[in-house]
Amino acid sequence: MNVRASRNDPSHETLSVGGDKNTIRDVKNVDVINQGRGTVTVTYGSDATELAEKFLDIYRLIDTRPEDPNVDKDEIATTVKHVENETSKQQPNTVKIERWLKRLGGLAPDLLPVVVSTLLDPSLGVATAVCTVAKKVLSQDLSES
Repeated sequence: MNVRASRNDPSHETLSVGGDKNTIRDVKNVDVINQGRGTVTVTYGSDATELAEKFLDIYRLIDTRPEDPNVDKDEIATTVKHVENETSKQQPNTVKIERWLKRLGGLAPDLLPVVVSTLLDPSLGVATAVCTVAKKVLSQDLSES
């Protein structure tokens, strides 16, 4: 039995299942593979490991920021951590993500495009709804918030 794993992305390889022999190759952004005799179920979502690695770069940027008497680095990092944690969930709450991204735009407007760019990275498989919210927040004039 051959099962095609796809999210409308032809780059995903075929999963082959035959008797007790199973071959799983090049399946990206997979949260869960449930396997039973003769069946394979693949659940896609954001790749938590890759997402965490990308966010580590953002935390490094926060650490290297010059001190600002009006904004603590911890406050920025906490806001970014909220975005990261919610984004990595199977069903992220986009209302919360939008609120935190707007907050980040007010705290550190230079970091907002970096975080949004990370969320929009197609290799991470972030939920479409999260990407839509991220684009929306980036396009807004945050000085009105």
